[in-house]
Amino acid sequence: MLEPLKHAVGAWNFIEVSPQHMLGRFNGYLKAVVLRINEAKDMGEFDRFKFYDHMKGYLAAPPDTLRVDEKNLREHYIVNVCSVAMTTNYKTDGIYLPADDRRHFVAWSEAKQKDFPDKYWNELWQWYEREGFGHVAAYLAGLDLSGFDPKAPPPKTPAFWAIADANRAPEDAELADVLDTLEQPGAVTLDMLISRAPSGLEDWLRDRKNRRAIPHRLEQCGYVPVRNDAAESGLFVIIARAITTADGFDGTLTSEISRSSHLENKSPRPLPSGLASTGRKPTLTAERTPALARAQNSSATRDAPGGAKVIVASIALAPRLTAAVPTGAFGLWFARTIGLRW
Repeated sequence: MLEPLKHAVGAWNFIEVSPQHMLGRFNGYLKAVVLRINEAKDMGEFDRFKFYDHMKGYLAAPPDTLRVDEKNLREHYIVNVCSVAMTTNYKTDGIYLPADDRRHFVAWSEAKQKDFPDKYWNELWQWYEREGFGHVAAYLAGLDLSGFDPKAPPPKTPAFWAIADANRAPEDAELADVLDTLEQPGAVTLDMLISRAPSGLEDWLRDRKNRRAIPHRLEQCGYVPVRNDAAESGLFVIIARAITTADGFDGTLTSEISRSSHLENKSPRPLPSGLASTGRKPTLTAERTPALARAQNSSATRDAPGGAKVIVASIALAPRLTAAVPTGAFGLWFARTIGLRW
């Protein structure tokens, strides 16, 4: 299919390489007007993710210039006029494409060899050599591109989505379902996800080997980790847990702090300024610290199965409040990227 294009731009401007060549040091092929990468599945020792990242600088402009490193020659820059085309016989296990890709247009044919008569390809090549190459070149030379926007993202075809969906981790869809059951909260913690996750996903979330992968998986669902600038560790004191109203929970931050103190089988720790203690039940006084005020004002409750309530406390809790929550766990909040107001 690209053979007429090769004759239109000149065979010396049309170069064919493999994925391994693209990832090598020498890249004189960037001088081509059309660069064809054959058999995109054959990645050798390189994985598809590295190949995708490596190709970003070649598939769009800017950059307006490319650095060329040719063997036995000094490195130099050239104008970026290189158009890249990849061919592969593998759709879902060929190249890697994320759902938000803006560089690739994917065209795919479901035709098989048996769908063509025996003489089809011979007759096609005979027509090419007789007059077809000239017709294609004349068509391309006269094509009106005045309405074409080269900076616009290409359309996403069904074949594109087939490739993108094949590269999605199964945890992405499962986490999205859990967030739907939580009604897409403005902020969420790992414990909140575990409380609603099915057994398989729950095990994956609890496995410490996956802790570094969880922020990436949540980012695919529209959530990003939020750092606590007030704490040296960057973490927040998480005092949000699922508790039932039968436990004496009245839906307030005061009740949760009191309940946390009762869980500790020893005398409560000294309370910070802004809290007063009446026996074993710490209560809030009228004189609140600014951080505590923000925590009260932004705390809320959500319904959970079995008549439970979930406290969704402010992420603005100051480190000094940890003394009032001796049983609280440290962790990260994940805030939804849409409508973020912290």
